[in-house]
Amino acid sequence: MCRSENDFITRNNFKEFNPLIFCTFANAIKITMHFLRNCLLVMAGGAVGSVLRYVCSILSLLWGVQAHWGTMIVNAIGSFLIGILAATLSEETWTLLLVVGLCGGFTTYSTFSMQTISLLQSGNISTALLYITVTICVCLLFTYLGWKCKY
Repeated sequence: MCRSENDFITRNNFKEFNPLIFCTFANAIKITMHFLRNCLLVMAGGAVGSVLRYVCSILSLLWGVQAHWGTMIVNAIGSFLIGILAATLSEETWTLLLVVGLCGGFTTYSTFSMQTISLLQSGNISTALLYITVTICVCLLFTYLGWKCKY
């Protein structure tokens, strides 16, 4: 028996993907359209977030702030913003547009911060500390390796 497309497109059911859901062509079309709509929301928010990050970088240079401090300021603003949005938004449309798209385009550090806070709030302190350590070490290492690939 085929479940309705509304069962499939809820946030929780994405984790339990079952190809039998695509029982009818109509369901497949509805699911595909919902997915494309979500992609457009993320893309629109990401475009705005990326431009805002660029503007902040230019402003920090004009104000004589060294680049790494400008990045830190953007990361702090993005982390604050994602905290507010994640705590207040409940509708998927706004979450995709503002949290995933805007904050994701503005700074990926905000996502890292929110995921760490979620781990800490759920009592997974050791996992949070491991996540922090591995993320920082691996990202620094990969940045270095990427830089070395040039030479």
